[in-house]
Amino acid sequence: VGSEMCIRDRLDDLNDVIANMPREQRVLLRIDKESKFDRFIQVIDLFKANNHENFTIATEKEGH
Repeated sequence: VGSEMCIRDRLDDLNDVIANMPREQRVLLRIDKESKFDRFIQVIDLFKANNHENFTIATEKEGH
């Protein structure tokens, strides 16, 4: 429960940042193979909920 609460707090903080970000500002989202996919989707959902869809997704290449 504690770690879930901490993640929720971080998502709330991130939501506040996104809400105050200019919609025209381009954002680069990076994910690596250690990241949980559902957490990544939660971040994308925050951008969409704030009508901020000016983002690019970058992945880590194998061996780098």
